[in-house]
Amino acid sequence: MFSAALQVVDQLYQNAAAWVETSTIKSSPCKQLGLPNSNGQWYDRWVVLTPWCLFVFEAEGSWAAPVCSIPLQAAELIDNPRLLPAGAPPGSIEGPGRIGVAYPLGFAVLSFGSAELAGAWCEEVSKALKESQAAMEKAA
Repeated sequence: MFSAALQVVDQLYQNAAAWVETSTIKSSPCKQLGLPNSNGQWYDRWVVLTPWCLFVFEAEGSWAAPVCSIPLQAAELIDNPRLLPAGAPPGSIEGPGRIGVAYPLGFAVLSFGSAELAGAWCEEVSKALKESQAAMEKAA
């Protein structure tokens, strides 16, 4: 199971630029909590949602090298304005609009700066998760 998940993430990483160029549902700047998070550092990032993956990049246009590739088929959205992963110091809070995405190989915390923007991202990610997971179940 673990090696299969690694193969999926590797394929997503290798094809990120092609999928972002042809299949973007939503994209915007955000901040990502760096992991390990003992310092509670937030990094400026660019997030792109496609029908199969949530990609996080260092900057807009750097599509060839995602910082994080989250396959939607096995992901779970966590919408909590106080969301911080275990080990993050209390001073690491970055704005009110945070969402989390748990997946087999990790956990990503993204901040969009406002509850409204985070809500819009939650709607789009939730819809993409349902469609991606339904397609996977249908194919099985």
